[in-house]
Order: sequence, then C-alpha cells, then structure tokens
Amino acid sequence: VVYAPFDPARAESAPFDRDEIAEKVSTTYRLALVDEFQDTDSVQYGIFRAIYGESSVIYVGDPKQAIYAFRGADVFSYIGAVKDVGDRVYTLTTNRRSDAGVVRAVNTLFSLQSPPFMLDGIDMDEAIPFHEERRTSLDPSMEVVFLEGDQLKGGLAAAVSPIVANEIALLLESDAQVEDRPVEPGDIAVLCRSNNQALAVTDALRVLTVSYTHLRAHETSLH
Repeated sequence: VVYAPFDPARAESAPFDRDEIAEKVSTTYRLALVDEFQDTDSVQYGIFRAIYGESSVIYVGDPKQAIYAFRGADVFSYIGAVKDVGDRVYTLTTNRRSDAGVVRAVNTLFSLQSPPFMLDGIDMDEAIPFHEERRTSLDPSMEVVFLEGDQLKGGLAAAVSPIVANEIALLLESDAQVEDRPVEPGDIAVLCRSNNQALAVTDALRVLTVSYTHLRAHETSLH
C-alpha cells in the first residue's frame, strides 16, 4: 500500500530504496495529474520528476494564481517546469465563467505594459469569452481606480472601506440585474489584501446595514 500511515520510527531505523519507492508509485498510479501546480515547491516538483520523469504526469496550474508563498509555495518551480517540458505546454484560452465585457477588459488591462507581470516567465495569453451574451446590466464591465502608494496613507486610506461599502449599498439599491434578476448581496465579493482590511470593510457595511459574511483567509461573502 503506497499511502500507508507514516511511522517515524520505521523511517529512522529501516533503510529505504528511492528507486523502489518511485517504481512502486509509478506502477500503481500510471498517470498522475497535479492540480494547482503553481502552489507547489521545488522539493515537491523534484519528487514528481523522480517518480514520473518526463512523461505520465500532467501539471495543471496558473502562475498568476500563485498566492501561497507564505506557506512555502514557490512559483519558480512552475516556471522551471514550463522550461523542462518545452513545447508540450497547452493553454486553455476559453473563459467559461465571465461575461465577454469582463474578459476583454482584463485582456486590455494586462496588455498595457510589457512584461504584463512582475516576474519574467509569466506571460499574458488573451482569454476568449465563451459567453458572448451579456448576463448583467452593469456598464461598464470594469472600473479601475489607480492610486499612488503614498495616497493610501493617512486619511485617504481610512476612507477606502466606507467608499467600498457605499458603492455596494448603491448597487444593491439600483436597478442593476444579474441574469434577469436584481443584484443580491451574494453576487458581490470584496477581495482584501489583509484580514484587517476585510474587517474595516465589514465594519463599514454594518454601518450601512448591509448583510455580509466575513470569510477569513480563503473564505468573505455578502448575503
């Protein structure tokens, strides 16, 4: 059994054969699919390569979603793997979730500079919208507010959360629709860089009596 419970005592006293273990895993699981590969590290990638070499394994990931460096994830493992597989890289370019306006807005936003991201080796492949029909009445599809770093200090920083909460309240009171029904709190998500920022937004929503759910770390939604 490959996945037997780990026994530290046996690991310290009994010899083990790396090649035997790799062969056992690769013959038991002849094809591996590693999802969310952008959140792995060099040690994990080394294990996958030791077991499967250059074949019989599929890595699925998006380096733009590499957000777990604080847990040890290393996006450079992903970048290195892309180089290792050469021309055997396939990109899923069709976006099946977002409306066409949102997809095209994101394409435009990240095409404004080259390279589009802070790290070399992470490219911007323009997405193709699957849904051409508009499923919301929101216009424009995206609005962006650019602020300088020093503007996010002092009084202006403190005003961001109330402004966000006010925009949400106005949206909920408007005639805006999603899939032919009025916009509901559960349609809205506020993404924050820190838990303190999320708490500030929820405090501002509470003042305006907008119901919400604060989901820590990977979880916040309105309802």
